[in-house]
Amino acid sequence: MRIALNIKLLFLLLFCGITFCNAQEIPGGNDDFNDDPETVFFNLEIFRPVGIGNSFLAKDYNDGAGLAFDFNWFFLPQFTLGTHINIFGSSVKNQSAVGNIQKTSVSIFGLTAGYYHEMDRHWNLHATAGFGALNYRNTAPRISFLNLALPIGCRCR
Repeated sequence: MRIALNIKLLFLLLFCGITFCNAQEIPGGNDDFNDDPETVFFNLEIFRPVGIGNSFLAKDYNDGAGLAFDFNWFFLPQFTLGTHINIFGSSVKNQSAVGNIQKTSVSIFGLTAGYYHEMDRHWNLHATAGFGALNYRNTAPRISFLNLALPIGCRCR
């Protein structure tokens, strides 16, 4: 797990470093006015995950509120590259179906590519697709264990 965390930190530092270098003002540049000054945008979200269907997450867990952070950068006028981090926790309501687990914390880290379409001054469409790592950390009375998965997903906002 320590190696995976170091790789994530390396990618985060590399991404922030490239963004910082690209944001520096070039001396002697022209004074043209940019009609669309937005080159990066951030999203900070509070959400509540919902388990649906006939899964053990829908039946046997009480999901808590979660926190999400997205960072997106326009590398072409309508195309974005980004990263997202989601964290939420849940507690077990039916321990006989799940096992000796008290609580679960879930974190998702991923990279995305997206298409941005501005409909008018107040509304826009940002469709993204990406991949990432999904970590389930389960806590039992005297033990903690981790399950990893690599999800691929799409979303449209």
